[in-house]
Amino acid sequence: MTEALTGRSSPGAINGFLLWQQPHPMYMAKLAYKTQPTKRTLQRWDPILEATADYMASYAWHNESSGYYDLGPPSYGVTENTPPTRTLNLAYEIAYWRYGLDIASEWKRKLGKSVPSHWTDVASSIAKPPQADGLYAVYEGLNASWWEDPALIGDPRSLNMLKGILPDTPAVDEEVATLTADKIWEIWPDAKIRGWGRPILAINSARIGNPERAIHHLTAYDYWKFDDAGFAIRGGDGGTPPPFMPGNAGLLLAGEVASINIRSGHETNLAVVAYMAEGWDGSSGDAPGFPDDGQWVVRTENLRKAL
Repeated sequence: MTEALTGRSSPGAINGFLLWQQPHPMYMAKLAYKTQPTKRTLQRWDPILEATADYMASYAWHNESSGYYDLGPPSYGVTENTPPTRTLNLAYEIAYWRYGLDIASEWKRKLGKSVPSHWTDVASSIAKPPQADGLYAVYEGLNASWWEDPALIGDPRSLNMLKGILPDTPAVDEEVATLTADKIWEIWPDAKIRGWGRPILAINSARIGNPERAIHHLTAYDYWKFDDAGFAIRGGDGGTPPPFMPGNAGLLLAGEVASINIRSGHETNLAVVAYMAEGWDGSSGDAPGFPDDGQWVVRTENLRKAL
């Protein structure tokens, strides 16, 4: 996100330090292949993934002291609230880069092509998402006291994204991700969650096997507000005018219009989580993200499982 001619960060000062958007083409390519699993899809995306993976592998730097490949500094995290000159190995970004490089390698294998060795070298030796006292930390170098840092706990969503938005990857320990999500549930109150935070939390809750919590996040209507046209409002600081596109896009990833029949007899049309209703790669059963308590009948049409 750097303007090519002048070298200036565009459209703002933060964007040039963000790292989490780099693997997006891999995520999008996987979605495209899920929709049309053909050689034509593979060929169409191959040059895009190759250029992206070449850049990512060249950007990570080899730390001679640790033996790992590191990301940053400088860098900003997903929530843009980390000190850029001290932010090393952001947990979500590290895991997402590992996922992206693995997908690029998988893509080459599907096409019967050789995989560049620098992709696999970086992927296999990239630093692990940092932990502090058995829970994930936003970036490397933090100890457990970061849970009391108002600058970071004001929006810790990136750690929920490790298990949810991010598909399964060897970079993420499922138990640690679940314990971290439980900790965030304790310290991040409804009144502080805004923007696309709620769909992130709902998807994470479904993925860690807590559908009751997922329903809570989607139906906390005292905080999760929509305008008269049905668009999600950012809330919180109100710094972005409606419609707030990330919030609505998050709801669409998390949601699809479906008919929900609550057995008490009340029936309504809601924007409900497609992720929760149809499931994700590796999920099993009907509506795996909804509580299995006899209170829900979920009907869907023309949905595919998420990644």
